Amino acid sequence: MGQEADARKVILYGAGTQNLRMVYQPLVSAGCKVDYICDRDVLKQGKLFSGVEIISPARLSEVCAQEAVEIIITVRTPKLVREIREMLLQMKGVTVYTFEEFVQAKKLNSKVKRFSCIMAHLTDHCNLSCVRCSHFSPLAQKEFFTDLGEFEKDCRRLAELTEGDIDEFQLSGGEPLLHPEVAKFPYIVRKYLKKTQIIIITNATRLRNMSEEFFQSCVDNQVNIWISQYPLGLPYEELRQELADRGIGVTFGNTGNSKDKPKEMWGLPLKLVGGLDRQKNFDACLCMQYIIRHGRLYPCANSAYIDLFNNYFGKGLPGPEANGVDIYEVENLQELCQAISQPVPLCSYCDACNRMAPIPWRASRKTIEEWSI
Repeated sequence: MGQEADARKVILYGAGTQNLRMVYQPLVSAGCKVDYICDRDVLKQGKLFSGVEIISPARLSEVCAQEAVEIIITVRTPKLVREIREMLLQMKGVTVYTFEEFVQAKKLNSKVKRFSCIMAHLTDHCNLSCVRCSHFSPLAQKEFFTDLGEFEKDCRRLAELTEGDIDEFQLSGGEPLLHPEVAKFPYIVRKYLKKTQIIIITNATRLRNMSEEFFQSCVDNQVNIWISQYPLGLPYEELRQELADRGIGVTFGNTGNSKDKPKEMWGLPLKLVGGLDRQKNFDACLCMQYIIRHGRLYPCANSAYIDLFNNYFGKGLPGPEANGVDIYEVENLQELCQAISQPVPLCSYCDACNRMAPIPWRASRKTIEEWSI
């Protein structure tokens, strides 16, 4: 991370679930130690996120008075960012960044040393159809279910390469609860990754219809269920309590469904003619999300699932076979990290420097303009 970063404490400001994860995991993967997380919500203060204490603004002020600190704002709403920055800059000895500023200043995406989080699809398709879905799930033209044998082989290989040093393994999609054998996947992950936190990311629409086998698998393997919230009218607090009664932890993501804060969808525009600065886009990307698919590891969802876009719209952007790193061809973790720390061909088509302005959540109309310019 460089001498300056090594000499300073790194503190994240804002403990909202999704944004916090999107900031924390790339930092840790790049070898950066997060010393504290700060949030003004008293219900979060004193708790731990991945072993890191969440402190109050008053405690933050005390820390900053004692030593030099780098603070990264995890929230992304422009008005809130301005307010938080102004407040933080009143403290002594602080350097304040947004996550975007920190990623570019430190070149985090080119410095992968380990994998804080790896994700795998159990399905590519979904029973919802969200506008601008970053995994292109509305464009999946047929049902796809991940093969258990292939998944186990890839988990075994990842465990060999990392020696089990993966903080979090996410079972996602699409909608993973559509997989008829979803209950078996946590057992496979736990078999090879003994200490890793297992998370199932779901829209919760099928949660009450799941079998006892599924819930027992979650209990046996200490699975945390991450419910992505959408304005669907689901009884989220009831679902939380029902899972808690079974001894299953719950995390809520994709929040922002109230009348004063409607759910919004961002997007990274694909430039169909290409020609963008590959390295510049790679350095600026805030969507690093290491994904295992068919024996290859990808730096982001776009690079892993661009074939769904290509097949639906009849385009020829660089496909998954050009973007991923074959985990069976690298010899060790260092080689894998070096390979994944490089821009991929799709970076010449993905305009990470100019994100699309957010739009209200709605069902996808499956028009190419949702994902491209």
